[in-house]
Amino acid sequence: MATESETFKFTLNNRSFAACKTCGKRHSHLHVEEVIRTTYWYLGMMKTNRSVKTLENPVRVETCCDKRLKWIAVKARVTDHKCDARCRNAKSGDCDCSCGGVNHGLG
Repeated sequence: MATESETFKFTLNNRSFAACKTCGKRHSHLHVEEVIRTTYWYLGMMKTNRSVKTLENPVRVETCCDKRLKWIAVKARVTDHKCDARCRNAKSGDCDCSCGGVNHGLG
């Protein structure tokens, strides 16, 4: 029976953006987390532990002009396309350009 364990450590960059419907101001938020996942054997069964630790920016602005913001998560995919106005003025969460979601929805 295997008794070894494996540990994986990686960093997640969760980017989201929102636009105020009243004043039009755009907000962005980058939430950085460190994830540690350990897989091990216990009583003949494989078990997995996952721990998440926030590294940067745990809190984001929730209101603007006394109204609640609707945050949209950015799903970024880095491609060879140059980042342009379509990315910076985007209203959806899909980003397919060279910035990898950094400029997405910032206006």
